[in-house]
Amino acid sequence: MIDLSMSPLLISFAGNPVVVGAVTDNHMVSYGSYAMAELLVSGIDTTPGHGFTLAFGGKSLVFRSAAFTGFDGLLFETAFPGSTFNEFAENIYQCFCENYDIQARYSVTLDPPGVSNRRIILQARETGSAWSVQLSGVTVSGLTQGQNTPGSDPV
Repeated sequence: MIDLSMSPLLISFAGNPVVVGAVTDNHMVSYGSYAMAELLVSGIDTTPGHGFTLAFGGKSLVFRSAAFTGFDGLLFETAFPGSTFNEFAENIYQCFCENYDIQARYSVTLDPPGVSNRRIILQARETGSAWSVQLSGVTVSGLTQGQNTPGSDPV
């Protein structure tokens, strides 16, 4: 609600500015919104060294495929010949679950197995444009960006 804190003078001369004070009780116009990004996995990649970059919050994380990940948090397991895209999506999801920066800032969910693709969803834990996710440098076969909703800052 907006209230007047100072009323203008009853008599004012033409051409002079009229000063009015206004205040609000909540001090916010918008609480901001949460960023959300989807990664769609529709194929497999059996080649170590392929990867992608996620940028958010002033950081740029490079994720790479590897035969042995060692619970690195930036390495996801390559697909084995005969694997399905559903299994390959679980490898990338597991990598996100082991990454501190992702876990600290996003809720990560993996959709149930699909027929044509499987979604990995990153939902920001805080409002703000800093948590908008940028996907770039994708060299992983079968990995694309789905819906990407940027966050907005409180006003």
